[in-house]
Amino acid sequence: MNEQLTLYQLTVIQAYRNILDEIKALLPQYPTRQMRTYIERGQVENVNPCEHFLYSPMLTLSLMIDDRDTVISFSRNHELRWRVPRQLETALIRTIYRHTEKTATAVNIEDCLEPLYYVDEILGEAEGMLRRRRKGYKRIVVKFKEA
Repeated sequence: MNEQLTLYQLTVIQAYRNILDEIKALLPQYPTRQMRTYIERGQVENVNPCEHFLYSPMLTLSLMIDDRDTVISFSRNHELRWRVPRQLETALIRTIYRHTEKTATAVNIEDCLEPLYYVDEILGEAEGMLRRRRKGYKRIVVKFKEA
């Protein structure tokens, strides 16, 4: 299925791209290699259905668009928050809300957000998919760079 997307869906996709770019730009500042490593699956395309996932020890982020729903889901790992400076720890969530708030876009997309509880097993499942060489999964390790 490759149906035309609505203005709302296109706006959510653009917000998600902005969030993804900004989060990836923050990662070089994280202190450990583990925190700077993430697994990505899917592509952010202007098609229906569309899905993309980012799995990291710090957070999970996903975009799901189909006939029934348009959702940006996210979860933050609260266990690691004490290992990073506070401004970095909060920057991830602030980025998500900043790009989806009512004043950030011409179309109100605030209701596209779905905060979830971070579950370590999700990252483990993504790791398993990588080990089994499942199509569409890739691991990226970002080099450290002081702010």
